[in-house]
Amino acid sequence: MTTRFMVLLLLLVGWFSPSESHAQDNCALEGPPKDAAVSENHGLFLFVFPTMIGPSYTGCQTIWDERGNAQTIRTYSKGMLVKFEMHVGSEGMVCLYDNGQPAQSNIEMCPVYSDAVRNATIYSRPTKLIVPPERDIRR
Repeated sequence: MTTRFMVLLLLLVGWFSPSESHAQDNCALEGPPKDAAVSENHGLFLFVFPTMIGPSYTGCQTIWDERGNAQTIRTYSKGMLVKFEMHVGSEGMVCLYDNGQPAQSNIEMCPVYSDAVRNATIYSRPTKLIVPPERDIRR
């Protein structure tokens, strides 16, 4: 192989990192994978995947409760939050964003952009929580 080809191959491998190349697949997850972050809120465990959102990330980030219910789903396009979904019981809310601004009429119910992004970051922080096996839904 030529040096030029090797450099191109290395650039392509770096450009399509595993976490970014299958990011859109994260929108179809039925539950948190084994490497999901774990947090605790009011005695319940929460699982977040993926934990890091890069500047080129396009896909979903989900927070599940320990019963396997998706509590929030954030959809990103090129690192920017474009949709925030929140599910509590049978109630739900969908907020759309365009360049960091609400993109619909129900803005009074939706969190401001920075809060919608920050919330997942808080739950994604590394913790030393030990989840009892019967409450750990990661696969």
